[in-house]
Amino acid sequence: MIAEIKVRRVLPWLWAGALLFFSAFPSPTGASSLHQGAAQRVERLLAQMTVRQQVGQLFMVSLWGPVLTEVGRDFVLNYAPGGVILFDDNTGPPEAITALTNAMQQTSLSVPNGVPLWIAIDQEAGWSAPI
Repeated sequence: MIAEIKVRRVLPWLWAGALLFFSAFPSPTGASSLHQGAAQRVERLLAQMTVRQQVGQLFMVSLWGPVLTEVGRDFVLNYAPGGVILFDDNTGPPEAITALTNAMQQTSLSVPNGVPLWIAIDQEAGWSAPI
């Protein structure tokens, strides 16, 4: 109980000290201009995208199989999803997964105003866990 009271008394002072310490260091001067430049690039890219591409960026999808099929390729070309999640039906040796994800990325980037896919993997101790 005594230790708890001491922690309660000391903790606000530690927070105040940390705030004073970190407020003494100015932020990098180029940080805001870098942020503005990135924001402008994103705005330009979005302005060039079709509504279908913009909506597609909101979705993370799963494409079946250990290789990118013609159906999967057509799906990526037509709907421009923002990301792909790999499940156990997409697994194989590391080289095969690399080839699969590279094919997905190349397909996504091949459309006008295409952007890279966000690639995720389901790892709930299934077949993909050893990856």
